[in-house]
Amino acid sequence: MVFCVLVFAGVAYAQQSLNAGYFIYYNLTVGRGSSIFVGINSSSNVDLVVVPSSEFSSWEQGNPVYEVYNKSVGTGIYEIGAEPGKYTVIFYAADGVVIYAGATPFNTTDARIISPGGTHAYFFGLNNYSVVNITVLSDSGFRQDHTVVNVSGQPVYLNGSANLEFLNFTLNRGNQSVYLSSEFPETVLLGISNTSTLINPFEYVSNYSNPIGVASYGLYDKQGHMFAYQINTSGVVGVANITSMYANNTGLLQNGSEFGDGLQLNVEMQTKTNGREQVFWLQNVADFNTSSDRFYLVDNIWNNTLPYASVASGSLYGEGNLSVCSDCFGQQFYAYSYPVGFIDYSLPLKLKLVVTENNTYNGTVVSFGYQIMKNGVAGLQPMIYYDRVVFRGYHNSSILVSPFFLTPSGANLTGNYYDAEFVFGGSSNGAEAKFYRMGALLWLYYYSQGRLVPFPSAFAFGLDTKETAGGLMVAASKNGDGAFVTVGKLNPYVQMFSSNEINSSAQYISNSSTYTAPATTAAYVINPGGAVSFNLGQIGLQLQVILQYLVYLIVVLAVFVVLRLVLRKR
Repeated sequence: MVFCVLVFAGVAYAQQSLNAGYFIYYNLTVGRGSSIFVGINSSSNVDLVVVPSSEFSSWEQGNPVYEVYNKSVGTGIYEIGAEPGKYTVIFYAADGVVIYAGATPFNTTDARIISPGGTHAYFFGLNNYSVVNITVLSDSGFRQDHTVVNVSGQPVYLNGSANLEFLNFTLNRGNQSVYLSSEFPETVLLGISNTSTLINPFEYVSNYSNPIGVASYGLYDKQGHMFAYQINTSGVVGVANITSMYANNTGLLQNGSEFGDGLQLNVEMQTKTNGREQVFWLQNVADFNTSSDRFYLVDNIWNNTLPYASVASGSLYGEGNLSVCSDCFGQQFYAYSYPVGFIDYSLPLKLKLVVTENNTYNGTVVSFGYQIMKNGVAGLQPMIYYDRVVFRGYHNSSILVSPFFLTPSGANLTGNYYDAEFVFGGSSNGAEAKFYRMGALLWLYYYSQGRLVPFPSAFAFGLDTKETAGGLMVAASKNGDGAFVTVGKLNPYVQMFSSNEINSSAQYISNSSTYTAPATTAAYVINPGGAVSFNLGQIGLQLQVILQYLVYLIVVLAVFVVLRLVLRKR
């Protein structure tokens, strides 16, 4: 007669004492390409038996059954091959024993049995944002603080009361590592598996501390199911029609007004230099003083390639300079503000912000622009590119929106989202703007095949920038092509631009644009020393060029008139 003591279902328990004739067991489901791995530490041999789960009752009653495995074993780790199906792993004590026992199925290509002692390293690469599962099975109980699993800088001390542990990590794409440090002389099974997943922006959204507006994460909510798309583009455009706005700015006010707020257009740019991928965060910001009704423009460029990476001196050439972020471990970034003074505004104000990139033989040029489309009673004004930044030696650049991975680094060590944000927040330095009046319609577009098209979807909050907005809510506009921002309580699950519906049968849609020179840019030549010479047809400098040539024409005419007068007197 046999006696059951405990029933296991793929989890580990502490050390057990079994009298003769007693057993413990695990129920397991084995998939294709997997084996059953068993870890035992026993004071004497036990019978290790594996049977189909459908025959376990018969085995318990002493009836003959089909046995996948039946062998008397002692301390060790054992691999048992099995076809896909449900199995019961039984540890039967012929004599009284004290035993640690664990059993788990695992894919044989992802499992490795490690010899006793020392530190063992395993390296692997991920193409997507992934949930990584680490299974550690020992032939003895883990001793607290002696067995450490360190997954890409995330150390975990294993529980001393068990010999089977399941660990879960969420890791970004790129090269990853697993270090197993074991200070006791037992054999260990290390199993590593990963499942690609989509980023989850709702995990970190708050009703109180986010920038508010419209942001595309490459996710489309179709009746509660998220579908993914990815966009590579040469430019992103945000348009805001502001009819009411008054805010009180709290927090760090080194460069901001007490009544300030900012409207930010933020994107991530992938590029390469010397064959290595680099990521830069590009910000184009309208910084408002809602008390004096003035604003100015400011752009920032941050290096998101590595944690706390800096923009290297001499790597970028533009109107601005490099600054140091004292709150970012001394991270160096590029910044420029325009104009020297301020721009007066009256409501309603319709304002366009633009960020574009253009690949050239010598490198990539990123352009930051704005256009006042309506300023009170004043009408449309020309498009102005107030800063053009040359990334010398950087090639294959594109602005990327993707839900499949994060940037290698960003505002925190886990990285930024590859999103496009057009959002309200504090004026600078992580400040929060508390809004008391707000009425604005926002639109968000990207360049595709030579034209501007709306993003397929957008949500009401940003996540990459530290500046936040308090007291704002967002709703889809009546015709579905924009977002209406007003004072209220945020519902982060509101989805805009739903008229651009993605085919629900597609899990992955790549809206890749081969267009790298939208109508608002033109060809240019990078001269020695980093200066940029722009063609006369460049729309971004149309107004300046026209005025310049008018001045030249007036001077020539004046000289001509003077010469004629001199000749007449002779």
